[in-house]
Amino acid sequence: MTERRDTNIQGKTKSIVYFEEEGRANLEATLNIVEQRWKDDPDLPITLFSYGAESALTLRERLGNSCKIIAVSYPHKRPLGDANGEMIYAETSKDEVVAQLEKANVPLIKGIGAFDDILLPRAGSVKHHVIRETLNLLSGGMELAVNAIVMACSAGYIDQGRRVISFSADTAIVGIASLHEFMFHPGDGLEIKEILCKPENLTKTRPRKEWKEQLEDC
Repeated sequence: MTERRDTNIQGKTKSIVYFEEEGRANLEATLNIVEQRWKDDPDLPITLFSYGAESALTLRERLGNSCKIIAVSYPHKRPLGDANGEMIYAETSKDEVVAQLEKANVPLIKGIGAFDDILLPRAGSVKHHVIRETLNLLSGGMELAVNAIVMACSAGYIDQGRRVISFSADTAIVGIASLHEFMFHPGDGLEIKEILCKPENLTKTRPRKEWKEQLEDC
């Protein structure tokens, strides 16, 4: 049997960086990738989902004041669990962190995320859950990167239909912005145009090894 190969392939070839695992350990590499992509097209604004001010301030220092940077974070003083199960707040809930971002001319958006539910005992939004889990098929950071675009657009910092770079600690994309309610609109909806980097192994979102070990221990 002869294998047929079509060598007449038309299109663009762009690279995607795949990290070995998920997590903040990839942040410096992600920042470098975002920096280079912006330099290729310095008209693009940048949104980021941020726990603190470090990433936004680093980009401001590297890219200068001509780059539009918008930081998106958790609602003010929303309790978050750390690795030890202790309740903490994001650094963006601190006045001094907000002041640092203001001084660097980086708007900070804190509020309910595009896919967040209102807490109601024994009930939740299936729609929001499915959107989150679908994005998490790519990486846990993909949800945050998309969330940053939608929140920045809905808050008026990015125009609907605007191409934008967005990233979290280990995932970076180029997307087209949309308002929250128009996310799936066929003409004005959100699009993911490019994936710049992502984890290859979803060690936090899909911890397959740990899951199998737990089953074996049962």
